[in-house]
Amino acid sequence: MFAVACMTFAIVGVGTADDRARIALVIGNGDYKGNRLSATQNDAKLITETLRDLGFDVVDHQNLDLAGMKQAIQDLGDRLLRAGFNAVGVFYYAGHGVQVSGENFLIPIEIDTEGNIVDVAVNATTVFDALKAAENGINFVLLDASYTNRYGRTFGSRKAGLAAMAPPDGTLIAFSAAPDKSAIKTTGDHSNYSKAIVKMMETKGTAVKQLFQLVRMNVMGGSLTKQIPWERSSLKAEFIFSPEE
Repeated sequence: MFAVACMTFAIVGVGTADDRARIALVIGNGDYKGNRLSATQNDAKLITETLRDLGFDVVDHQNLDLAGMKQAIQDLGDRLLRAGFNAVGVFYYAGHGVQVSGENFLIPIEIDTEGNIVDVAVNATTVFDALKAAENGINFVLLDASYTNRYGRTFGSRKAGLAAMAPPDGTLIAFSAAPDKSAIKTTGDHSNYSKAIVKMMETKGTAVKQLFQLVRMNVMGGSLTKQIPWERSSLKAEFIFSPEE
């Protein structure tokens, strides 16, 4: 389930604190007209608080429109570029997402279902483009967006969830559910995925590969294997969110 596109050739910061800049963007969209998500804003706040506790400089947004999402993503790339090659970037999105013709789109709060999906939503590759332009070494793209919704049908998609993606060099992309599968509907204040991510990020000394394996096991156990998180990596260096002192 965890695919490594490039051999790890540099081990950095394993078990010890490091001084690399930590930069993050968190977006939580939930107040969709007629298609509201009850927990996504809580999930975004939880991730924001956790990343800040782990030393990340976090910009967080709630309920962004199309222009706001595009600007926030561009700003993330600019911040990483200024921070330099050694910076570590995180993009976390909680909200509706849809795959159309094999491409993934993140849905802004004021979605116009009468338009073309390319014009009314954010292609997930926009995030990749911003990270590639920043040219920093380690990035994480976390999409808690595999919810069942009506937007796929609106734009002609016949598949649930998100489509598998190959990340650019130095990037790990993670979905809350496997490609073409929907996440289980959240009944509490937070999604199973956000709670598992936070728990594992805060566990000291947990390297990335193990972290996402543990997230998957945690979510699978909580959902009786009905939801299976997925990730794909082209990371070339190790990273630990909460190093051992």
